[in-house]
Amino acid sequence: MFCEEILCLSNIEEEGIGIVIEVKYPDGGDLEAGCREALAQIKEKGYEEKLIQDGMETILCYGIACCRKQCRVCVEEAGTAR
Repeated sequence: MFCEEILCLSNIEEEGIGIVIEVKYPDGGDLEAGCREALAQIKEKGYEEKLIQDGMETILCYGIACCRKQCRVCVEEAGTAR
């Protein structure tokens, strides 16, 4: 179970790059599972679609998990605009 989350959508218009950041604070401190959950949520909820609609060609998805003073970051490229 994940107690909190933060979502951020951003873009670098000049480069055609969209960025989706999902942050999780996993119970029990399993940072790897927190990153996987964050990336899965980005896909399930289709967060990258807004950036594609805004003309972004490349979408980078960051799954971030934090617990106390530790943090893990995973990144995946969602693809290019259709």
